[in-house]
Amino acid sequence: MIHKIKAQKGKDFKNLPDKTLATFPTTKYLVSTKYDGNQIFVVKEGRSIRMFTSDWKEFNISLLAIELRELPEDFILVGEFLYQSDGKLGSRAKSAILTTFRTNFSKCWLNGNSELGSQLVVFDYLGLSGDNILTDIRQDDRLTQANYVLRDCYLTQVIVVESMTGEEATKYTKEMVKHGWEGIMLTQAHEHYKLGKRVNYCIKLKDRVTADIECIGTELGEGKYSGLIGSLILRDKVGRVCKVGSGLSDADRAYHEDYYIGKIIEISYEQIIDTYIQPVFIRIRDDK
Repeated sequence: MIHKIKAQKGKDFKNLPDKTLATFPTTKYLVSTKYDGNQIFVVKEGRSIRMFTSDWKEFNISLLAIELRELPEDFILVGEFLYQSDGKLGSRAKSAILTTFRTNFSKCWLNGNSELGSQLVVFDYLGLSGDNILTDIRQDDRLTQANYVLRDCYLTQVIVVESMTGEEATKYTKEMVKHGWEGIMLTQAHEHYKLGKRVNYCIKLKDRVTADIECIGTELGEGKYSGLIGSLILRDKVGRVCKVGSGLSDADRAYHEDYYIGKIIEISYEQIIDTYIQPVFIRIRDDK
């Protein structure tokens, strides 16, 4: 029985150490599309198929289980769950049906027709040998094995990768974002899987857009930010309001609210739906 595991995590490009950034333009990577869904694990041991969210809450999709049950290998699939979507930016809201699937599993209810449109995009494959997880296999070999084992599956597909340098990948990201994708993922072909580790050779590369928005107020922080600014309240020219706390340093939070109110704040964000999604503070635009 495989117990709870923690996935290997990548780093946002902006959080890479200087040593990695220095060699990034010329380093070769396996590049794949970054899908906007929910990360899940699928564990196959014999004819047992178990599915877990990234925080290890169990659920089941019977259509997916039927497809995988007869495969000869034992494995853990690490992938992105998509629901009635192609995985472009904004798809994550639809994949929130996982909450319903979790509730149904806990109450021993069937999902019924609500499973239709479920899909798993596999971005890593870990073989099993008894209770041992086979992590000491190269990334490119893991993907080759995934493609072989899952070759006849319909609801499960393996990411398509291309080899390119970091410089080429940066240009490619702009094209992907232009066509509605969140960005790309980069990994190095020769690297092994590090359970529960955040590694520099697995990189999230996005081309986030920015906006300049007026600050109309602040909200006090909680916990370690008690007595400091927790977030800035911003409103754009068409009346959309958002709160931004990510990106504020401790020094930024220590200012009095009058320091920000009425000023133009530059933020980056993923997309606009009803408001700005995943806003991050960049700076005060003193020139505006």
